[in-house]
Parts: sequence; C-alpha cells; structure tokens
Amino acid sequence: MTAPGGARPHLLVVGAGIVGITSAFEAVRCHDVDVTLIDRTAPLAGISGRAGAGDLPLGWSPRHDDLMRRSWTWHRTVLGDGPWRSRYLSIWYDLSPETRRMVLGGTTRVEGETAALAHVLGGPSWLPEAFDVSWSYRISPKILARRLLDELTVDPRFSFRTGDVQEVVDGAGGGVIAEFDDGRRVRASAAIIAVGPWVNNRTNSWGLLAERAGVRTKRVYGFRARIDTERRAALMFADADAGIFAMPVTRPDEIALSVKHDEWDVPPTGAALPDSVLERGIDFIGNRTPFGAVRSVEPRVHVDTYGPGAVPLVESTAAGVAVVTGTHGSGVRLSPGLAQDAVARVLGAPTRGLPQATPPVASSPGI
Repeated sequence: MTAPGGARPHLLVVGAGIVGITSAFEAVRCHDVDVTLIDRTAPLAGISGRAGAGDLPLGWSPRHDDLMRRSWTWHRTVLGDGPWRSRYLSIWYDLSPETRRMVLGGTTRVEGETAALAHVLGGPSWLPEAFDVSWSYRISPKILARRLLDELTVDPRFSFRTGDVQEVVDGAGGGVIAEFDDGRRVRASAAIIAVGPWVNNRTNSWGLLAERAGVRTKRVYGFRARIDTERRAALMFADADAGIFAMPVTRPDEIALSVKHDEWDVPPTGAALPDSVLERGIDFIGNRTPFGAVRSVEPRVHVDTYGPGAVPLVESTAAGVAVVTGTHGSGVRLSPGLAQDAVARVLGAPTRGLPQATPPVASSPGI
C-alpha cells in the first residue's frame, strides 16, 4: 500500500490491548509505515491486562491450529525466550480422544509411570493411572506488552494517543477517516480495530459487523490462589474437557485458576466470582494438584468475545479497515497470528520477511 503523493502510509490501530499492540509492532516491523496506536485510556488498561496467561497447545479447529503454529513460531524467531513467555510442563487429565488430538507440542501418553515424574512432582501419589504430558507456556501480557512497546516507542514512525474512536469510515479520495467522540477526525491510509469485547457495544460499522458475524460476549471466571511456596511447582494441571486449568504465574506463591462457566451476552464490565466456581476450583486444587491448602484467593473475572464455532475472526468493514474479534480468550496466546492476519489484510504482503510457519517443537518432555 502506498499513500497519496508517495508519502509513507499511515496505519491507525484502535485498541491498545495485546492484539492491538502486537499489530502495531508487526506493522512497523514488516512495513515502511507510520503507525498510531489509539486507546481510550492507556495501553493494556482493558481485558488484556486482566486476562489469563496460559499459552496452551490447543488447536480447537484448523483456524486455531494455524494461528497457534504461527504464533509459536513468531515467539521463537522474533522475540525469543524471556520473562514475557516461559515454558513449563503440563499434566492433562481425562483427555477425550478428540481433545488429545488437539494437544500438541510434545504430548506423551503416560500410563502408570508416575515415578518418572517424581523428581518434578515430589512423589505424586495422587495422580491417576493415566494422564498426558505436554509443554505449555506462561505469557505475562503486561511484560510482553512492555517488551513490544519498548521497541515501538524508540521508532520515529510510531506514536500513541488517547481518545475514544467512535467510527472509522472510508475517506473521500481513498484511505480512511477516524471519528472521535469529541469531534476530531483523523485521516489515515488504513485502520485495524482491536477493541475486544467492546466491539459489541457500538452501533457503528464494526458493531454491526460483529452482530452479523454472530459474535457474543461471555463471562470468564478465574482466580489467583495463594499457596505455600514450597508446594508450588512450575507445572500446569488441566482437565480440558471440564474446562479447569491450574497454571503457574510469575509470583512464586501463586497459581492461576481458570474455570469454565457459561454466562453469555454480558457487558464488558466487572462481576463477582460465583461461589460455585470458587468451590470447583478449590476442589480441583485440593484433589488433583500437589499445591495443598489455599491460603487466600484473588478473583479474576473478565469478558471475552466468541464467534460462531469459537473461531477468531479478522474481517473488514470497508476497504482498508480490519476488525479483529471473536477471540474467545485466545487474544493473548494467539496475538501474533491475529496481528499478522490483520496487518496483511490492510497493508498487503510484508516488505520485510515474516518467519515461516512451522509446527511447534515436538520434543519429548524428557520423562
């Protein structure tokens, strides 16, 4: 894409969550383009700053599988290892055959050989006779966002501004025009809309797109459980079919719980953690992990968007406008793949090379 008069194209990215920040980073990294990142308040002030941090090897559909493989490749080849993403071993209980086929990254079927894991788990007498093991990753959205923004802010082509963008429309003579709630209008070559569950709150072009696509909001329940440090292990324990995940976080005395619970069509605002969800999570910790008693709990309740079939969407409202939505809780872990798709949609093929998609490393966990 070229701007009128041969000027450098100008891309607007609306929404400074992890998908928006990654999209801005990919645009600057792969194209000769000016990028303005816009948010109502500050980077990562929305759902991404409160979302879970498990980068799990789950490919629920061919679309998820493609996004996961490209995202894992991007992390390996673009950023590398660091505090923003670290590897840990995952123990999967009661996987159905369908779910087992979706768990990648070195999954190993283990039957009765719990002694081989004793050096990691401390003698897991409570483990069942059969379980699966894979590699997973812990992502800190805040650390990842800071890592990307540190590079962006020293690039003269990048800028950040605050404001509430109400609409992005075709501009006369080409390009797009962003309309702010205070009456300001900003012209650009293209725009990416990455506003998460707020996509359903507007009766504008991207709100109507989400409605036509069948995008719905859903409450996501979880909590941080404070435990004794000596009982903490760098392991995740999951019952994927029941929708319970207990995973390590940055603090050495905490684990994060995500508990599946259906509450649809909700506004993107806070809510209380139901007692039933808390009880399910604490019961899972006590009976299916080595973490012991829970000392205290910090609720983590937020909202995700789900498209039909829970498939992430990158769609267009007009020429030069891409909307990323329907991320169903995967905005953090799939943000590189989603950003690649959104940037390619509005800017075309990259002028600088992207890493080629390759499968996640399928090495044995060494058990």
